[in-house]
Amino acid sequence: MALTKKISNITSFYYIKAIISGLLFTLSFSPFEFVFCAWIAFYLLLRDIKNESTKKAMLYTFLFSISHFASLFYWIGISFYIFSPNLWYLGIISVILITFFMSAYTAIAITISKIISAKKSKLVFGITSIVAFCIAEHLRAHYPFDFSWCRAGHLLVLNQFSASAIHLTNDFTASLIALSPALIVYCANKRFTALFLIITGFLCIFCKQDLHTNHLSQDIKIKAVQPNLTAHHFGSRELQRKALETLASMTAIDKDEYQLIIWPESSYPFVFNKSDEEIKFLSKLAPKNGLLVFGADRMEDGKIYNSIIAINNKEEIVLIYDKKHLVPFGEYVPWREYLFFLDKIVYGIGDFTAGNIDVHIAQDMAFFPMICYEVAFNHQINNNFNFILNITNDAWFGNSSGPYQHLMMARFRAAKHQLPMIRVSNTGISAHISNRGTIIDRIELGMHGTKNFSIR
Repeated sequence: MALTKKISNITSFYYIKAIISGLLFTLSFSPFEFVFCAWIAFYLLLRDIKNESTKKAMLYTFLFSISHFASLFYWIGISFYIFSPNLWYLGIISVILITFFMSAYTAIAITISKIISAKKSKLVFGITSIVAFCIAEHLRAHYPFDFSWCRAGHLLVLNQFSASAIHLTNDFTASLIALSPALIVYCANKRFTALFLIITGFLCIFCKQDLHTNHLSQDIKIKAVQPNLTAHHFGSRELQRKALETLASMTAIDKDEYQLIIWPESSYPFVFNKSDEEIKFLSKLAPKNGLLVFGADRMEDGKIYNSIIAINNKEEIVLIYDKKHLVPFGEYVPWREYLFFLDKIVYGIGDFTAGNIDVHIAQDMAFFPMICYEVAFNHQINNNFNFILNITNDAWFGNSSGPYQHLMMARFRAAKHQLPMIRVSNTGISAHISNRGTIIDRIELGMHGTKNFSIR
């Protein structure tokens, strides 16, 4: 009886370690940014599953993943509550479903790797397991729909040295590199450690030089407007009018001193229809020798798009960019024929159409546009662009870790493309990010205000 109880206690502690390890992995991401916690978490994962049965190892990995994804994606539940407090239960259900769905990828992939390599050396087992994890990460980021949020590779931007090497990687290899210290500690293999240090030294030398050449003839002066608006789309007409007045008053001050004045995603509180009245009003807010750039929902041919629109003071629209990577269940409904009832649960869900037009701006102030979580994906950016513009509306996250995670991914994308980024968010965090992913200046979460940025 005592022996049975002792075995039960040991088994319980084994699975408790899995949950703790998953929480440690979450602590490596923003806003905590304890990167070493990711290495500890994966060291424990590798150590604890190698000599266990396949069934026990799979359950351990599943609990590890459940703990990680639940603590990472809890803000999804907050988004439902902010949208409508009456839908709080849908938020809980969504977090549970997404957590289990994402965890299944990791548990299955690492279990397969264990079956293949459990009897091999620690080095082979460790490499196989981490590769399997990164494969699972890639699959959950793109299949069955795009949700490339907080991948292990994004951790590289949190260190100045590793951030300088991001442009040499892709999302998959970045994750392999980010988790490699855990493998070194687990294996304690001198040859592998020496090889890693040689590669690291090479990158340290090679990555000192920027591959991107800036073609600017002069600095671009930018005014970022963070209005900190809430419910300006779903409130009354009066609330929408007041939101527009707020944006206009924040814009008008010293507007002609800038080349670009930027509003966040969906900040224009009405559906943009290119009416003469709209264009005339907005063009008056554009700087004398520059552009007003704003986010708006726009209607065309019966379809609605989430767009970036740029207008000058001559009543000319010089750019329309439609968001290509839409948020699943937020801007479109996957498998609509089976999930038709969601239209009745959340107003407006699934109404957006993905854009398909490439960006062309033949100006000194050329920027590559990204809307919201498009920063989570790789883009083909040529040398015609001088910086990345990311506008977003993170009001749905509330005061959670969501805005900080989103900012971390934006920093990674700037470093990946070796381009500075101007990020303008409705409720924060707006930021000027260098081409190495470093934050130069910012407007904090929940603040109302403007900030002057310069692209050199």
